[in-house]
Amino acid sequence: MTMYFPEETVSERWPCDVRIDEGIIVVSYSSPEGHVVYKGTELQPGHFKLTSTENATGSATLHRFEGAETLEGSWYEDREFGMWQIDLSDLER
Repeated sequence: MTMYFPEETVSERWPCDVRIDEGIIVVSYSSPEGHVVYKGTELQPGHFKLTSTENATGSATLHRFEGAETLEGSWYEDREFGMWQIDLSDLER
């Protein structure tokens, strides 16, 4: 997973886990603040709205085209915001 921050020139890459099952998505990763879990639902095919309350209070979106291996979206967490991109082909299956 790559995290993009608007006021920084360097993005951060963190390992993550993504589970999508029957319209539910769970994205988890370890950040400097601890283990973070975002959970959400598929609002329309390929469009997810997520929230987090574990070690971070945040909301996020993720989107992907049918058959695509990349999720992209935005996040807002503890007064910070940015974008993220998750390449599903990079994840361990």
